[in-house]
Amino acid sequence: MCTRQTVARVLGVLCELFPTFGDKQTPDSLTRKIIAYHAILYDIPDPLVERGALHYASDHTFFPSAGDLRNACKWIMERGQDIPLALDAWDEVCTVLRAGGFWEPQKVGGYTRRQPTAKDWSHPIIQQTIQGIGGWQVLRGDTPIGVNRAAFLRAFDVYKNRATQDATLLPVVREAVGELRASYRQGRGNQPLPLGLIMGEVSKGLSEMVDQDKLTPATPTLTALPEARQGPATRLSLGTFRPVPYLDHDPTLEDQFPDLPAPRPRVLVDAKREPAEVTP
Repeated sequence: MCTRQTVARVLGVLCELFPTFGDKQTPDSLTRKIIAYHAILYDIPDPLVERGALHYASDHTFFPSAGDLRNACKWIMERGQDIPLALDAWDEVCTVLRAGGFWEPQKVGGYTRRQPTAKDWSHPIIQQTIQGIGGWQVLRGDTPIGVNRAAFLRAFDVYKNRATQDATLLPVVREAVGELRASYRQGRGNQPLPLGLIMGEVSKGLSEMVDQDKLTPATPTLTALPEARQGPATRLSLGTFRPVPYLDHDPTLEDQFPDLPAPRPRVLVDAKREPAEVTP
């Protein structure tokens, strides 16, 4: 499974590939990110995390979150399971329908139709989808093919997403789901789970940090930037591309933002007359 040293090496490479983000990191902040990212990626094998990071970096322009890296690994796992696209799966079903279904020989001679099984398809999700929309008899019935196609495509995506999500669930989430299912089956309803203990362990790890000597070879040297000046919430003005306070003109803000331009007067637009300026 993924180690903190692997996460440190991956984040170090990503900081070089995304310098806009990497140049803003300090050794202390990067170490905390290593611990936090490891809490999300710890159940994924080291080689898959490294390949997932490279896959993400080859197709994105912003630094990945831990969830982004997990989704990149999920994408690789999905391709490795050889799950077809919904349209390809439907084409496979239509090919069998045009051939009249599945046939098997009889001992006395001749052939007879039989129901399909999961082994007859390129992936078991196809059989699961067929059963989900009513079975093989529905596809061979009088229902218009356009209706069957729409139902198949929707159901296939649902089963496909469930299969991939179940395979990439965090162990703690899978454990929580199992406990909830057990409680419902026993008739106790929705019982609270002690998930706070797990987050407490993550917080403990963040506070204690990790051994700097172990991470030094994999941690790039970063220069700390000066802290940003604190102030009220701001937005971008399309006219000047300079920070402008959310609030209307307030003389008390001039001390905090001495370089701001003078507030613009509001403009009311009337369809029957020319725009008129109104002072605030």
